[in-house]
Amino acid sequence: MSRIVEFMSQNPYLMVLSLILTPVAFVMGIYQAKRKQIGFLYKMILLVDNSLSKVEGLDILFQGKPIDSLAVTHVKFFNSGNTIIERDDVYKNHEIRIGFDNSDISISSSRVVYQSSDTINATVSISDGSAVVSFDTLEKRDSLIISIYHNHSTNPKPQVSGKIKEGKIIDFSVKAALAEKAIQERAVLTLCMMSAGFAILSVLSFFGIYIDPNSPFPHFITIITIIITLVTFWFVNRNKEYNNWKYI
Repeated sequence: MSRIVEFMSQNPYLMVLSLILTPVAFVMGIYQAKRKQIGFLYKMILLVDNSLSKVEGLDILFQGKPIDSLAVTHVKFFNSGNTIIERDDVYKNHEIRIGFDNSDISISSSRVVYQSSDTINATVSISDGSAVVSFDTLEKRDSLIISIYHNHSTNPKPQVSGKIKEGKIIDFSVKAALAEKAIQERAVLTLCMMSAGFAILSVLSFFGIYIDPNSPFPHFITIITIIITLVTFWFVNRNKEYNNWKYI
């Protein structure tokens, strides 16, 4: 034990590295704890505006029924936790439902438009004015998209309800915008730090001042830049699901 302490005391960079990795290991241990979590995103697309239905002599039908307006709301569910979620994990009488707070909005039809894996086996049906979603399994990073057709009105924000055992359902719609902004900020910060480092070295060399390569300064700058770069790549990879709507 004394030899290890003596070795680390003679290697300050190793000491700094251990101080950095210790809290990282602690945080990763917490992050890897079993977590059941379903995230969802949504976006609404207006297909037929109210003004169009007011054109004299124009009749608009959807599924054989006259309509004044038509919109489609895409809701994407994905396993944002770190463990598999199965059908039995959803409480009975607390199924995953998609509805609208606005009583003026009525759902005409719904369907599953995308599943990342055939093992998901998702289905959707309309019951009591809302779309009920069910699936067999939802593994890590698995996702599915439900399309709901309805009339358009003010405040067409969908409401997702349901309960899963020892888990939760989270609206990631706001986090999606924040994640995109954070990714851009981290990328800019990394580039600024790298540019600042090169600028400092260039200015010093212009005045004939050279930094000893054995001094701690260049090593410190390099370590900090690598850490920020790795965190940026990790954050981008972790949040890439947020705005992935290419399957709609």
